[in-house]
Amino acid sequence: MKPVGSKKGNSLQERVYNSLKTAIIKGEIESNTRLVEEELADRMQTSRTPVREAFQKLEKEGFLERRPKVGYAVKGLHENDAEDLFEVRAVLDCYAGFLAAQRATAEEIKALQDIVRVERESLQNMDVEAFIESDNRFHDSIYLASKDQRLYRLFSDIRDHMHRYRAFVLRFRRKPERAVRVHEQIVEAISTGNGKKVERLMRNHSKRTKGIVKKYIRMGK
Repeated sequence: MKPVGSKKGNSLQERVYNSLKTAIIKGEIESNTRLVEEELADRMQTSRTPVREAFQKLEKEGFLERRPKVGYAVKGLHENDAEDLFEVRAVLDCYAGFLAAQRATAEEIKALQDIVRVERESLQNMDVEAFIESDNRFHDSIYLASKDQRLYRLFSDIRDHMHRYRAFVLRFRRKPERAVRVHEQIVEAISTGNGKKVERLMRNHSKRTKGIVKKYIRMGK
């Protein structure tokens, strides 16, 4: 972990929390890693209090867990959790995609097309970080295009956990070409207002991704 430094508009606790959470989501701190308050405080050049507060918040969000005689550790990735998470995501994605097909503006459709173009360029350049960022933006943009704020809030509750599983899989699958092709098909269906097709594509995409995630979790055991 790097020193958190200073940043206007963010408290020290927020900077420590965001730094730890990002490292966990990206896999920079791996599953089941024990986190020692004093060690992290030294590495981040801060006191132990904001680290302790960040631990507590991340535990509530399901990224950390307290273990007997160990203390805090990064929560592992499990097939059952992936199953539940992707089932919820499939329901939300399908509805968001259906609404986006009815409500997306020309500017929003153009933005989705641009994102997919960046995804493809990222794969060609073997830039996994850029692909993950674009993939996250793609899904965010569909929810925003749905114009349903409550739906977007529900998605936000699971979004970071989804990002963590996605980053985990991309350690093994460096060029997810199929995902980009599906994204292109989804944007095309949204642009023609074909909500039923978007639903079908989103459902199949989520189902396939769930299977891939569970496969690599088993491989990683």
